[in-house]
Order: sequence, then structure tokens, then C-alpha cells
Amino acid sequence: MAQFMEKNKCSECNSPTNDRGDIHCRKIFKVKVEVHISNGDLLLARDLCRTTNFINPDANIWKDAEKKIIEKLIRVEAIEEIKNIEVKIQHEEALGDYEKELLVMSHKYELLGDYHRNRFQINKDPWELSKSCKNYRLAGMPELGIKVADQLSNESSDIIASSAVLVSKGAAFKDLRELEEAKRCAYKAIEYNRTFYPFTLLGAIEILEENFEMADRSFQEATRLGAPMKAVAREIKNASENLSEEAKEKMEKIFYGRQVVK
Repeated sequence: MAQFMEKNKCSECNSPTNDRGDIHCRKIFKVKVEVHISNGDLLLARDLCRTTNFINPDANIWKDAEKKIIEKLIRVEAIEEIKNIEVKIQHEEALGDYEKELLVMSHKYELLGDYHRNRFQINKDPWELSKSCKNYRLAGMPELGIKVADQLSNESSDIIASSAVLVSKGAAFKDLRELEEAKRCAYKAIEYNRTFYPFTLLGAIEILEENFEMADRSFQEATRLGAPMKAVAREIKNASENLSEEAKEKMEKIFYGRQVVK
């Protein structure tokens, strides 16, 4: 590292560094990352990529390096780690944030669904049902997600969590193209807590029904309630993916100005 540093400057590009040695040039960054990788400290290398992108926007080219580090981390460490996580889930032990993140990065959504279902049996927190249902959907198991969400008690005092469970359940019905059931869940979720989530769900359902005028109203209400435009655009794209070209053209005329992608 010293070969690139001289009196708080980088000898390669002459860019300054502060007294803590924070990175301000790509050369120093590259060396530090490579040292961490060679030492097997992949998490440190990943975190360094993220920190550097924050400190120096010009270093965004290293986001690809971060991606490769994460992929290598998964290949090298995940297999044994996931076995340990499976044991913890079987023993109904709580997982840490890193363990849950590792399952997400490894696309182990069914395991996460199992985990949150088990946690609900322990703590009776309805948020666990929402998370379980969501992960079963991601695992391609919407039927199991609905079964889990059915455990929500009508007497639950947490109306915000109850609304989230109903949105997840409605999305699972949407996946199965049981659209009337999906809409019932969305409307009930709105009764509990009027946020953008059930309106985004409604918009997606109405696209599948080719009721584009209603879908446009639902998405506009979702946006008014704070839905990020990128999230709305993503829902529109996903819901319209299997529409006919004629239906897409009709939708685009109604959704003029939105980010609809064929």
C-alpha cells in the first residue's frame, strides 16, 4: 500500500486522501480490495466496495467488483453456512440479519418462508405471516403462502401488520390468477390501512383483467400515497408481460407518460 501513498497523496493520480486514509482514487481502492480478497476477507471487500461508492461517486465502476465479490462469497461460504442455518430453523432458533441476507442472496426463499412461519408460532407477530407468505411466493409456492396468511386472526390489534398480510395473500391469489379473491384481500387491506401497497396490488390485478382505466386510477392513488415511481413502473411491466400486443397498445394509450415497457 505504501507504494501508492506519499504524504497523503496517491503517487499514481496525485489525488488527496484524508488523515484516516479514506480512499479517493481507484488505484488505492483496487489494492485494498485485492488484499481483502486474497486474505479471504470477502465481507470486508464487499463493504469496502460499498463505502467507496459512497465516498467517491466516480468509483461506481467498482460496483461490478462488489457483485463478483458477493457471488464468490456465496460460492465459497454459503453452502456450509446454509446447512447451519437449516439446523437453526429446525431448532426454531432466531436468525441474525446476515443469515437472512445470505438466504436472500442464495435465493433460498422456501427456507425463509419456513423460518418466518415458525417464528409466528413462537411470537404470534403477524408481520411474520406477511414475510412468510412473501417468501413462499418468491419460491413459486403461492398456495403455501395463502395457507400461512390464513393464520391471521380477525382479532389482531396490529392493523398495519394485518393489512400487510392481506396484501401478501392477495398477491399470492394474483399469482394463481384467482383475481376475485385477490381483489377481496386488497379491499380488506385498504380498510385496515390505506397505504399505497394494496392500491399497487389492485392496479396489477386490474391490468390482468384488462380493466386499464381502473388500473390507472389505482396506480395514481398508489403514487399519491407515496409509492415510488420505479416500483409502480415495475408492477405495470410485470402485470402486462403476458398481454396481447393489442391490449398493450390500449393500455399504453391510457397510461400515457408512465414507464410501460413491452
